Amino acid sequence: MSSRFSSFITNPYPYALSASLEPNRRSLLNHSANLAQIFTLLPLLLYHITSPFYQYLVYLAETSSFAKQSSQTARISGKKHDDDDGRVPGRRWAARILRWWRVASWWLDSPLLKPSRPSDFWSLVFAPLWLSVRWVFGERNGTRREFAVFLVWVGWLGCCVFGGTADDYLLLTKRFAIVAASQLPIHYLLSAKSPLNPIQRLLRLSHEELNVYHRLLGRIVLIFVLTHAGLYLNFYIQKDLLFKRIKDIDVQLGLLAATSLTILGTTAISFVRSYSYRLFYGVHILVSISLLPILYFHVVHIRIYILETATICLLSALCRLLRTKLAFATVSSIEDTSLISLSIHIPAKTAPPLFYLPGQHVYISLFNPTSRLPVFTRNPFSIASLPYTDPDETKTTTVDLVIRILNGTTKSLSKLAAQEIPVSSSSSNPSIPLLISPPYGASRYFPPLLSYDHVLLVAGGVGVTFTLPIYQSLLHQYESTLPPVALDSPALPPKLTFVWTARAAEEMEWAMPKLSWTPDSLDSLMGGRPAYVKLYITSPGDFESGGKRKSITMRRPDFGSIVDNVFEGKGDFKIRRVAVLICGPEGMARDLRGEFGKWVVRGKEVWWHNEHFGW
Repeated sequence: MSSRFSSFITNPYPYALSASLEPNRRSLLNHSANLAQIFTLLPLLLYHITSPFYQYLVYLAETSSFAKQSSQTARISGKKHDDDDGRVPGRRWAARILRWWRVASWWLDSPLLKPSRPSDFWSLVFAPLWLSVRWVFGERNGTRREFAVFLVWVGWLGCCVFGGTADDYLLLTKRFAIVAASQLPIHYLLSAKSPLNPIQRLLRLSHEELNVYHRLLGRIVLIFVLTHAGLYLNFYIQKDLLFKRIKDIDVQLGLLAATSLTILGTTAISFVRSYSYRLFYGVHILVSISLLPILYFHVVHIRIYILETATICLLSALCRLLRTKLAFATVSSIEDTSLISLSIHIPAKTAPPLFYLPGQHVYISLFNPTSRLPVFTRNPFSIASLPYTDPDETKTTTVDLVIRILNGTTKSLSKLAAQEIPVSSSSSNPSIPLLISPPYGASRYFPPLLSYDHVLLVAGGVGVTFTLPIYQSLLHQYESTLPPVALDSPALPPKLTFVWTARAAEEMEWAMPKLSWTPDSLDSLMGGRPAYVKLYITSPGDFESGGKRKSITMRRPDFGSIVDNVFEGKGDFKIRRVAVLICGPEGMARDLRGEFGKWVVRGKEVWWHNEHFGW
């Protein structure tokens, strides 16, 4: 294999100049491209078809366990349960398969590499692998599942390129390009934020969860296109055609396309995004759009894939435009912090009410009628409030955001907050106009969280804007399902645990009314028996409540003891199924996941969601 490939590079012309191969070559090229595109969509359909079989396996394994847990809850709450007599026994074989399935799934969703690079001999040996993985996934450490998908994707597309190539150098060269072009519609579809995205609906994943696969496929397309360009340049050099062909428009467009993709890949690295996210986003949008006409006029044979991609872009942009609303906001600074509070009001006369779920986020940008490119100033922010309607204007939607001041839009908002812009006297609407793109987020596809034995919500800093509305909603739902006598029952174990870590006590003040918390203890028991609230401050300070200032000791959460307490249960009530939602720094999520992993291998079921900071 290696000798044949080296012969392609050093002596390509014996395999590339046969005119009789051209008709057969075109059919092989089209076949490989269509096969590559169809196979990429096939796993999505298989996942959708096999999902009911997994649910049936869960039913077989968990029937008796669910009945037992329901019976325990019924005895505590005083309700009768119809299945107390004659429960269906679980199937041991199904339970065994399900347990190993969950352990394997947890292992696949764990980080591929350790976050630190040990200074030993093996770190030097595996340094190329480490750097390659970091390039593939960017700044975040990808999971084993994502890397496995990447390898399978590359392997299948590689088969489409090399299969049946024999010794035809030009067939190999052209296959790299046409197979890459066949992936462009899927690549653009993975980045579409519309909830009508068929991939989102089939996999029940939000756009930010699909974004990692958008980046993986982008790396694959870049590698294939650069390989295609390199092989063609090698062919022209070997045949002394370089100076002649470089003047042709098709070659110039091809080199321009390869350069554009290289710019996309370069500006997507973590260093550039950290330096200026707006630069990355603006370049990404402009180059992605301009790339399509370049490829369309490059060669005729890939135009069907370019038209598919352009259709996806137009539909995605149209959906986003139709769902973008004009709103008005009030902004204020949160004293002694680097946070600002933004209250957005969408009047009915401007747009229909905005419907959202706890845990979702919106994109906002300062509205400037003279700006022709407002999309480049859009930033995502989690909604810190529950769905709320203004009582004075029954169709006016109010959205509250709490934002940390950084650069760009947040810095502009902080300047407006410092100016204390008043509300317009001629209208009840605040005077700061915004463009808001309606809610996105994975909470649309969350399972029924209260069906789990316990729900743990963990937040770090401003990440509480994601977990707090979910906590409030779950607490309200759970309390409404129990009779009043059950709330005071000492036998009722807590259903929710809310953990929040912040730099200073002042950063928690805005949320205290929502938690009804008093700082008598860091492990305060709130909301009766159904929930625990645990607050941690990472720097020493004071907290004022009721006119009195109380000291809070610097402390970091001990996730080991927190997780152990979750699974302890109470009395005969055993905790077997736990839902975990976290939004915070990567190190916090890594430590918490490590503690839960010890319980997963012991047979506990853990549903995990990490709301990432980043793209």
